Parts: sequence; C-alpha cells; structure tokens
Amino acid sequence: MNHYYITRPVYILPMLTLHVGHLLVDLLEQVYHSMILEYGKVRKDSIIIIDVANADERRILQEKVKLHTNDDNDSFGLIFKALTDAPILTIDNLASLSDDISIIFKHLHLGLDLTSSSFNYGHSLGINIIISIINIINIIIITI
Repeated sequence: MNHYYITRPVYILPMLTLHVGHLLVDLLEQVYHSMILEYGKVRKDSIIIIDVANADERRILQEKVKLHTNDDNDSFGLIFKALTDAPILTIDNLASLSDDISIIFKHLHLGLDLTSSSFNYGHSLGINIIISIINIINIIIITI
C-alpha cells in the first residue's frame, strides 16, 4: 500500500450545483473565513474538493469543473483562483484513486461553517453579506 501525507489545507465541500451564486455564498464566503480564522491568511496552496448530492449530479459537476476551472478568464475559474492555485477536484476524483493508495490529511476541513453566513442570518444581514463578499473579492484580487 502507498501512503501519502498531505500537509496543505484540504476542503471537502458540499454544493447544490456549480453556479456562480452558489460559489460566492457556499464556497468563497465559507472557505475565505475559514482560512482567515485558521491560518490568518488565504492559503493559495489549499486543495478544494467539491461534491453534490447524487451520482447524476456528480457526472454533471465533473463536466462543469473540467469546462469552467481551466480558464483563468472564466468567472468560475476566477472565483476558485481567489482561493487556490491547485486544480479543483471533485469527490469522484478521490474515489477514482487506486485501492492501494492511502491518503492522510493533516489539515482536513469537512463541510461548511454556516454560523456567520447568510444561510444562518438570512435577509437580516443581506446587504452586509454582499458587502463582505465584495470586500473578500477585492482583498483577494489585490493579493493575487
């Protein structure tokens, strides 16, 4: 058995679908805040692995990831590039690894922390969340 030890942050995140709106709220907002709280900065060496609810959606997700994340001018690609320089993976990418491979993650983040998100506070923070996301994007763009 081959063992691999991953020391960079790894985020495994559920998503409804690969859509710009979901990327901003489900991914950018959550991962950015997690990185700032945990590491004090955006960790561009992070690995992001996304997943959806079922096999049919996973097939579509795989196609969308291939189509949209390889182009630095694509809105999806730019959002992901704000968080990581690594290729975006899906849960199917992990599942397709050989059975003789064992991966040990040092910094594994599972799911989303919704305690300070628009999901938790809803419309009462609506404009503040939008301003926060715009500020996050501006900060990340400046650091790129």
